[in-house]
Amino acid sequence: MLAHKLGTLPQCKCTRPKREDLIAGFATLKCHGKSSPYVAGDSLTLADPAARELLQRLGENPTVQAITRARDAATPGFNTAVRAKYHSKQ
Repeated sequence: MLAHKLGTLPQCKCTRPKREDLIAGFATLKCHGKSSPYVAGDSLTLADPAARELLQRLGENPTVQAITRARDAATPGFNTAVRAKYHSKQ
């Protein structure tokens, strides 16, 4: 956890009912959420253009670009390590 590494604990300002609602909402998404091929399932909804716009804006962010470059640079080594680990067990 990042806060632990920094030596501080996160301060949650959520009240208990809000926190429980948030946890329940994520559990519901995990069970019922669909994102293929569209955000809300198998048909185009109003959420899709907004999601596409958000992804485009995120892609223009210098920090996101740096993360993407780092991920892309690390991917071949990661794939090689995974192949070595799991193919050697066969």
